[in-house]
Amino acid sequence: MILYHAMRLHGVEHFTFEVVCECDTLEELNAKEIEYISINDSLAPKGYNAGKGGDNYEKTPETRAKLSASNKGRIMSEEWRKNMSIAAKGRTATEETRLKMRKAQKGRIITDETKQKLRDANLGKKQTADTIAKKRAARMGVPWSDKKRESMKGRKASEEQKKKMSNIMKGRVISEEAKQKMRDTKKAQRKITDEQIKEIRDNPENLRQCDFAIKFNVSKQLINNIVHCKGCYALPLGDSVDLLGLSEHTDSQKASHPVEPLDESP
Repeated sequence: MILYHAMRLHGVEHFTFEVVCECDTLEELNAKEIEYISINDSLAPKGYNAGKGGDNYEKTPETRAKLSASNKGRIMSEEWRKNMSIAAKGRTATEETRLKMRKAQKGRIITDETKQKLRDANLGKKQTADTIAKKRAARMGVPWSDKKRESMKGRKASEEQKKKMSNIMKGRVISEEAKQKMRDTKKAQRKITDEQIKEIRDNPENLRQCDFAIKFNVSKQLINNIVHCKGCYALPLGDSVDLLGLSEHTDSQKASHPVEPLDESP
């Protein structure tokens, strides 16, 4: 409590948090606590330690249950959250600490009861637009690791998962804003520019699809998708005209530049 009141008085930004020692046993932890409090002479009123240390102990299941019950439903104030956020910024765990945490998590089995509790605790929670934007920005441009790619290979959704996803999507209405975002995303994923798409569709030189593929260094299938308006090029004629800055094709233009089938010749 002494430290807490000092943080409220002076501001948490004036305090530094760092790992000074790592212990493997409770006995070692108690001994090091006594040692560091003595070395730094941090016992109150000179410091923020209320006692000489060394009184840490393993909590019984009954004690843990009481602590859990007392903290249930407790809501932290915005000031407290802000202070905790400031205190955690710039804090990095050492490789040794990370290794210990990794070892502690290995082989850990989460029971169905715990999973249900976590599910219930997060049900109905909605992330703020600011949080979503931060997460999206953090993910953008970050390539998947080889381990992640390997874990996704051959992964298939079960029939139950497919049914759940199907039920979620049923009756879902996509807004015009969402549709426009999807169009913009697909446009950003293209390997070819709008001017090149215009040239392929107008085809003033009467080139074959394989010739366009060589010219723009793309696959023949992609050229075929552009010609036949497939995949991310599957836009209504009016939309594609507005998007690409093209003039609408007249019947005579369509006749002069007929759409050819996918060319499989080398």
